[in-house]
Amino acid sequence: MRKAVLFLFLFLTSSAMIAQKAVVRQADKHFAVHNFAKAAKMWERAFHRTDDLREKQLLAFRIGSSYHRMNRFEEALQWYADANGEEPSQVDWMLAQTDAYLRAGNIQSAKLSAIHTLKLNPVSAEAKRFLAMINQYETQSQLAENLVVAATGINSQWSDYAPGWLNGDLVISSSRKENGGNDSDGRTAEGFSRLYLFIANLYGDFGNAIPLPVGGNSNTGTLTFDRANERVFFTRCNNRKRRCTIMEASFNPETFAFSRAKPASFVNRKYNFGHPHVREDGKKMYFIANLPGGFGGNDIYSITIKSDGSFGLPINLGAVVNTSFDELFPTTSGDSLLFFSSYGHPGFGGLDIFYAFDRAGSFNEIGLLTAPYNSTSDDFGLAVKPGTTQGAFSSNRNRASGDDIFFFDDYPIRKIIKGRVLDAQTLNPVANADIQIQYNDNKIYALQTSVNGDFATSVPTYASGNVTAAHPDYLTEVKDFLNTGSHPKIPEIEFLLKRRNHTAGVSGKVTERETGRTIANQVVSINSSGGFLAMTRTNDKGVYLFDSLKVDFLYSLKIEKDGYFTESRVVRIPEIDKPMILQKSSGYDLDFELTPIVMKKEIALNDIYYDFDKATLRESSKLELDKLVSMLRETPKVRVQISSHTDTRGTDKYNDKLSAGRAKSVVDYLVLSGISKSRLVSKGFGKRNPVIRNAGSEAEHQANRRTTFQVLDMNAAVESVSSNNIIAENRRLVYRVQILVSSVKRNADNDFGILKGMLDNIRFTEHQQAGVFRYEVGDRYSISEAEVLRNRIRNAGFPDAFIVPYIDNERVSLQQAKDFRP
Repeated sequence: MRKAVLFLFLFLTSSAMIAQKAVVRQADKHFAVHNFAKAAKMWERAFHRTDDLREKQLLAFRIGSSYHRMNRFEEALQWYADANGEEPSQVDWMLAQTDAYLRAGNIQSAKLSAIHTLKLNPVSAEAKRFLAMINQYETQSQLAENLVVAATGINSQWSDYAPGWLNGDLVISSSRKENGGNDSDGRTAEGFSRLYLFIANLYGDFGNAIPLPVGGNSNTGTLTFDRANERVFFTRCNNRKRRCTIMEASFNPETFAFSRAKPASFVNRKYNFGHPHVREDGKKMYFIANLPGGFGGNDIYSITIKSDGSFGLPINLGAVVNTSFDELFPTTSGDSLLFFSSYGHPGFGGLDIFYAFDRAGSFNEIGLLTAPYNSTSDDFGLAVKPGTTQGAFSSNRNRASGDDIFFFDDYPIRKIIKGRVLDAQTLNPVANADIQIQYNDNKIYALQTSVNGDFATSVPTYASGNVTAAHPDYLTEVKDFLNTGSHPKIPEIEFLLKRRNHTAGVSGKVTERETGRTIANQVVSINSSGGFLAMTRTNDKGVYLFDSLKVDFLYSLKIEKDGYFTESRVVRIPEIDKPMILQKSSGYDLDFELTPIVMKKEIALNDIYYDFDKATLRESSKLELDKLVSMLRETPKVRVQISSHTDTRGTDKYNDKLSAGRAKSVVDYLVLSGISKSRLVSKGFGKRNPVIRNAGSEAEHQANRRTTFQVLDMNAAVESVSSNNIIAENRRLVYRVQILVSSVKRNADNDFGILKGMLDNIRFTEHQQAGVFRYEVGDRYSISEAEVLRNRIRNAGFPDAFIVPYIDNERVSLQQAKDFRP
């Protein structure tokens, strides 16, 4: 009996062992033919059947490897943790875990895993390579993340990858399961890969996915179009044979008809071929293959396409491009720029996208695309849309949905701009400083410094521009950077910002216009957007002073005196790096010449000049006329006559016409500045009223050429100046004046509201793009009105103000506005 029991035990034990080995062998076979889903399932069955710790660890590693190959990194890491245990000892297992951590985006765990691997084997080249990739990525991980966006209307819950362009429309490879199908690819546990077309509309948006009728039931992807020969090439893979090939089919772009596909004439079915890409000029194709004599894994090859559509011989791109690992997904932009992905070249982890330039038929140097085009995950299949800097690529950085398509608008080959912002006095870092980068085509990027005062971003390699550093407590500083060609580095930019610890003051002199005598003890008030701020009196020399004023702030100065025109000035305090008084000697004319209100008394306007032999006002004259605008705005019931006089040379007819035109030009400017036309009369006197009769010298003739004004009525009824603008609100063409660009959001009504006191019918408009704010004042409905508005805003302290036209609320150029016909 005892022998029978023992025999039964041995029989059952040996049977279980045989069954266990059979399951493991079957799993090994599935793994060998890339059926990773079935391999994982069978190894898991074997894992739960054994109690042997060492065998469990080995099976756990194999299960983890299967999930790893399916890009299911989180599940792979769970099994790698079981395999490695509390005290890891297998270098290869730790390297696999490091790679999974890195591609799952767990950077710190990947670093710790690589460090632990080096403790097990201090000379491990792979562990050192992982650490180098991690360190490189950490220096770029925050670079302009908004440069790329996920293609939300394109991506599915399945893998979507390898974008390409077919007549301007998007073609992708996708393992999405159509119509509820249940067929799965054991290599990925998703559907079989198919080709899909997304047609672009006029606005650049894409429609629904359209399956392309090529490829049959096999895994297909990476389609390219040979326009010259009206044919397409794509990859077809046979999982059972673990081999891919390049297929060819004729394609009619007008009828969108494909012929039955066949293997391309240059492929050898003994080897792996795939990822075809025809250059834009149709003279060359790039592809991958594992042909004899290569560098290992899949290499990138080129092959000439002859004029009759036949092919030359495959040429390996050489050791600069190819490594002992896989190089995949070659694409081109133009006839010299190659993009490809590689496991072998130092990058950030997983597949990374590289570029190389064809120089006289060879590739002598490669470059790694910066973040965010690359990540620690797989990044591959970058395709630039022909004739643009836009394009798409694929990446599995989104852990929840596998491979996804990402779009970009800006040139992907970039150089890094980095620097530091420090306090000029203490050399301490300035955190949260606003950094604005502007280059060639006015594209702007905005970011902030870190707690260490550092910043880093990237711009296209061709770019030249400037970097602005701004902080509320410091003076803004701007530095230039230059186009350095294809060289990817720019010297680090250091800003030493000076604190805003300097105050400004404003000062001017008050005199009587006609006599020039100083007016002492005259009250002058200063206002901000919040209302009345302070008042002072002129000293015995007629000078007033306000001090301790804020920089980058608008103030209004006002002076009132019985029997005189009331006047005001708007002044903007600039950013300064030392104490400063704004006055006439420093370029700020804040003097007041008080003008008595006397009926019918002619008062000369100084510095009013016209073009020779014309009635056109010169720009320099408008500074003086703006003072008259202020007087008339602040004294609203006065009606005046504008008179123009010529010298005594020439005929009466000529001088009468010229002086009438010049007086009208002044009135027109005053009306455009917001003064009601009902308050203004223009009159030309020709040469009838000279100041100096029988003038002989040029100075005497100049004295006779003058523009004057006189008061006709001190209690005039005034018509509204806004009626024309009310009618104009329905117009499609609108002009505004841009007054400021800032990396800091401003409260326009608070910061610029003082302008409403000097300008009629204005409103502020804010535009935001990439963290940069543009502020505009409007609206005006003719270029003449806009020019007056711009001039007055410039005189108020915004010297860089310029006109911005809009048609149907879309910003256009001045030439487009000029050519516009409603």
